[in-house]
Amino acid sequence: MRIASRMAGISLQDGEIRIALARRIRRRWCFEDFITLTLPETESAENGVPGLSAVAAALAPWRRRIRGRPDCRAALPVSLCLQQQIRLPESRVAQSAVVPLIDTWL
Repeated sequence: MRIASRMAGISLQDGEIRIALARRIRRRWCFEDFITLTLPETESAENGVPGLSAVAAALAPWRRRIRGRPDCRAALPVSLCLQQQIRLPESRVAQSAVVPLIDTWL
């Protein structure tokens, strides 16, 4: 198992990318860099999560500023992760069994 010496945390929310870069020095983590990048409004998806091309374009200049290959962790807002469309079955018998289940879950 490889022990990480550099870690990057990436958060995508509200049309922005927030990135924190940390380095492990003498058994503790120290922040190296923190940056907020605003994404173009046209590239955002309907649920608020930006498109992949916008994220890649925004990350390119930041990636050139750092050396090595840090381990990355990405985070999405909880409200967006829970907004998943549930497709109901087409038969009425299955719908009558599934709809009360979904109502109790939500």
